[in-house]
Formats: sequence, structure tokens, C-alpha cells
Amino acid sequence: MTLYGLHRSQRTVSNGGYHNARNWQHDSTSLSLSLSLSLSLRRLRLLAFCCLVLLAVSAPRSKGAVYAAVQLGEITKLLPWPQYFSGTRTKIFGQIWTTTPGAYITWYRLKIGGITVREYIRIPGFPPWSYMYDQVVFASTNFPDATNLAVTMEGGDSAGGTVSFPRSAMVYNKATLYGRYDFETTVGGAGTPIAGVNLTVMNHNISRTVTTLGWTKAQILDDILPCTVFYVNTHGWHTPPFFTSDVNDPGPVPESEKVFAPDVVDKRILAVGTGKPPNNTGIPPVNLSWVDACMTSSGTNQTGNMFAEAFLWPYFNAYNDGWTENQAHLGWNISPFTAKTTVTTSAFWGALAARKTARQARDLALIAYYLPAAPPTEKTLLCWGDYNTRLWGLYTGTTSLPSGQWHN
Repeated sequence: MTLYGLHRSQRTVSNGGYHNARNWQHDSTSLSLSLSLSLSLRRLRLLAFCCLVLLAVSAPRSKGAVYAAVQLGEITKLLPWPQYFSGTRTKIFGQIWTTTPGAYITWYRLKIGGITVREYIRIPGFPPWSYMYDQVVFASTNFPDATNLAVTMEGGDSAGGTVSFPRSAMVYNKATLYGRYDFETTVGGAGTPIAGVNLTVMNHNISRTVTTLGWTKAQILDDILPCTVFYVNTHGWHTPPFFTSDVNDPGPVPESEKVFAPDVVDKRILAVGTGKPPNNTGIPPVNLSWVDACMTSSGTNQTGNMFAEAFLWPYFNAYNDGWTENQAHLGWNISPFTAKTTVTTSAFWGALAARKTARQARDLALIAYYLPAAPPTEKTLLCWGDYNTRLWGLYTGTTSLPSGQWHN
């Protein structure tokens, strides 16, 4: 098994930066003898033999040590350590073992950000194991964006050896929120404020929030590049799907200021780089996006999900390359009323902040939009990708949550 990171016990000596697995212990022994000149040769031989025994006892002797390792992944699929933690599903695998003859592990703790999420204390009569492992899945959004988050495996053995091995990566969860000026200043038409409030609760950086008059296509595309959550409240249409910038607000938007799916995917490819997240060369993929504009998810699957395919690039991750997991995109297949934006977005982002899944939040948003009537059976706000995507609380692939809320 390849170990991407390991540490050993405090019973070590340094040897040019390499931690030697041996520690030499010297027992001090004093011997005081009073000999008379009349000792016989036989007694001298006996004394010599006793001295040899004492030298053997006091000679340096090798002792073992306790080691620990922390890796990304799980026992069936270990991965290189990532450069970031993002979203609500990060898998951690921790190991601890002792090389001291006859010794066994007596305790260990697996910690995330200093919080113990796994713990073992040996009970008398429990099997004396010299090697143990544990694993956990956690949501990085439990910690603020840009936190240098340490994951630590620590423990000890029955010989008194201890070890503590931390590894860290930067938490990366950033939102880009844009709103057309005339929408955002219309009664009931603002969508970005409530999104920002709830995303802040969910530990996302919302510094890229723009509702000023006249923002451009180039500006919003540049801010699509670094985000993991995206929301825009503007005009849109289909065949092919596009949404508009704020140029010429409130007048007609020039053709050059329409944002199409290929424009978005070019930015996301550049952002993510090569490799499967979280072992890619760039930043994390988008967890959730919502183009809150008319008809951008209208049409067949070939045209209705074009923005989903653009925002959710590269669709797969290092844990699962079989289907899109913990990533979702929302878009309308109707022309929603601007005056309903605030109530709709309040329901949606509020549900996500209450640890609901993307589909659960979408359903609550539709109820809010159609009140006092019931929403139609056919969904008018479509959810593409993984219905069970979460921004807050642990992603489980279902609507259920673990007792730990942010870890299993």
C-alpha cells in the first residue's frame, strides 16, 4: 500500500531530516567492587563472566515506534492528498500502527479542524491490534472559506509511544452572485440579497456579488471562473439558451452581451484544469448554479441542459467517475414573473441553508412561486445533475442526514 503521508512516534531521533525508526536506550549501571590481592584465578574468571553479563544488559537495544498516516479517499480507493477541500463530500482515511514488538494500539483520535470525529480507546479484553484504521466523510462547508484546515491522526501504543500526524489543505467555497440592476431594484425582484445572506451562513465567500448598473459579459465570465456556486438574476431565452449582461439596462441588450453555454464552459475548463477533482490542477468544480432567467432550460435534453453541461464541468470526480455527483444546475422552462423573484429565492436558498438537497429546495421554491395556487405537476424550474446535491450538511446521495450533520 502506498502511503502518501506518514508520521511516527515521538520516540525518534533525527538523522539528517529522516526520522529513524530506532531509538537507542542506555541503561546506566554502576558497579562497585572491592577486590583483594589474594583473589584466586577462579574468582577472577567468575568476575570476568559477571562483567560480560552486565555489559550485555547495558548495551544499546533497539525499540519500535508508533506511526500514523492520513490520506484522501477510503480503504477501497486511496487518492493523492488534495490541494483543496471543497463542497460537502470529502473522504478521509487515517491509519495508525506500532512496530514495537509485543505492543498494540491503545487509543487513537481522528480530528478535523481540531474536532474529534473518530475515537478509539481500547477496552481490556479487546483484541490487541498493532495496526488500525478509520475513515470519515465530511463537509468542508462546516469551516469558513480560506481556512487552512488540518486533518490529524493521533494515538498511542501499550509501550507508551505516541504519534500525532497532521495534514492540511485550503477550504475553497466561493459564490458569484449577479443581478440585473432594474430587477434587483424592483419590488419583489431582488434575488441576490437573500442568496448572499444564506450562502454566508453556509460559509461561502460572497465577495463577488455584483448588482451595479452596467455590468458586462466579460465581467460576469471572469467571475464565473473562480466560483463554486453561481447565481444570476437577469434576462434569458432559448434556441440556443443564453442570458444577458446588464449593458444598456433597461434597454435592449446587444448581441455581443449575450452569454451562451460555450462561453461558460470555456471558463470552467480553464478554472478546473486537468485531472479529476479534487486531484485536479485547478480550482474545484461548481457545486450548484442557477440561471434565474426566462427559458434557459427550455427545449429537449439536448438544448435544455446546455447550461448544466457548461457549469458542471467536468461532471465526474476522483471518488466517482460513473455519474455526476453532488453537482446541480437549475433553470426555468417558463418566463417567470420578476416580482416573484424574492419569495422564490428566499425559499430556495433558505432550504439549502436548512440542509435540504437541491431538489427539495427547488420544490419549495416552486411552492413559494405559485402560492396561493399549487405548483403544476410538471416542473417549471428544472434541476439538472444530482438531485441530492447539498451546500450545507453532509452529502449522502439521499435526502437523509447523518447524526453528525457535517460528517458521518
